[in-house]
Amino acid sequence: PPLFVRGTLVHTPVRGEVELLPDQLVAVDEAGTITAVVPGSQEAACLAAHAGRPEDVLRLEANQFLLPGFCDTHIHASQYSYAGTATDTPLMAWLTKYTFPTEARFAADPSFARRVYSRLICRMVACGTTTALFFATLHLEPCQLLADLLEEAGMRAFVGKARLRGGVSMDRHGGPDLYVESTEQAAASAEAFIRYVRAKQLPRLEPALTPRFLPTCTPVLLRALGELAVRYDVAVQSHIRESYDEVEFVGQLEEAGQGASEAEMFDAAGLLTSKASCCSAVFAHGVLLSDAEVALMAARGSAVAHCPLSNAFFADVVLPVAQLLRRGLKVGLGTDVAGGYDISMLGAQRAAVVASRALPLALRLQQEGDPDSLSWRDALWLATVGGARALGLDRVGTLAPGQQFDALLVDGGCGAAYDLFPQSSPLEQVEKFLCCGDDRHIVQVWVQGRPI
Repeated sequence: PPLFVRGTLVHTPVRGEVELLPDQLVAVDEAGTITAVVPGSQEAACLAAHAGRPEDVLRLEANQFLLPGFCDTHIHASQYSYAGTATDTPLMAWLTKYTFPTEARFAADPSFARRVYSRLICRMVACGTTTALFFATLHLEPCQLLADLLEEAGMRAFVGKARLRGGVSMDRHGGPDLYVESTEQAAASAEAFIRYVRAKQLPRLEPALTPRFLPTCTPVLLRALGELAVRYDVAVQSHIRESYDEVEFVGQLEEAGQGASEAEMFDAAGLLTSKASCCSAVFAHGVLLSDAEVALMAARGSAVAHCPLSNAFFADVVLPVAQLLRRGLKVGLGTDVAGGYDISMLGAQRAAVVASRALPLALRLQQEGDPDSLSWRDALWLATVGGARALGLDRVGTLAPGQQFDALLVDGGCGAAYDLFPQSSPLEQVEKFLCCGDDRHIVQVWVQGRPI
């Protein structure tokens, strides 16, 4: 049935600018699309136009407000099992010590995989994540299980032009126990997963081709995946220039001896995609991208998933988000569990603001007004509109007519994680939630108009 919600709306259609609209009536049709946003004084006329009744309206209480749902542009589903631990090792050794053995267990123990994935999805929804781009594992069956559970939960795992989660493709350097497939197996299983997800015919659930990163994928496999991206018009995700030891490892690869950058290697395989394509390409981290790589990725319409918490552990470099955006590169936020220990996008927003203040002072003060530091307003935009754009979703990220109703009902006055006082303005209440709140303040979550 249609949905009607009356109360305060908060979103960031423009980066750095919060639009707070008190006493609005939002009308959502049966397809989950926002059909009207009008002042509360026009409730009777709006209900009449949409075949609604006063008793159909969900009326928000004082100190409650609506926010767009959060978009997590980079999370490793299987790594949730050890999130909050294993932050003591450089990246390349960390993968061998923790990641590859854990991911291999998901194929050997389906009940373990189901338990971890189920808890992960519940926790993400509780924290306000409505859309996410997941890395799964190497093996086909656990990836199919993750897709099934996401279907049941109703999360957006990607709607529209292209997206979602895919099994990880690897055909070399998979650790001491050879957590790899042959090139032929990797390409075939990637195609099988695309067909499996597409057979569900769910617009909010889409596959993504997932070459883990250059150290684990031969040029032959990358080209095969690039051909699949074109054939199926499917999203792409990977990692790029994420740490000094990863960059050093790539530099020792045979193909790197030809002088190509990481972005050029992906581009040669057709994996940066094109602005003319319907699919998106999201690359995690990018903290060590060269100016030429930034320009190439922006020209192709690619995006970077900014993962500030894991960058602090593995990269020792701060991504200059504002600079990348000024240069036309799309940027969204990612939790990067378990490289980042916090599954909540609230944590990612806070980490993004703090990390931006750690940029070298000379870099931050190139222009008057410290343009490279991020505010909480910028972080909210990155977690909603920025993430949606990175994922190729043009009908998600705000609460405007024509958008899908992916939304959070936030209770800023419940007293769970912080306190409000009479002098707090409505905008300050939003800021308090984003800076101090947690899942206890999120009362309801909707995806495409459906409560989940």
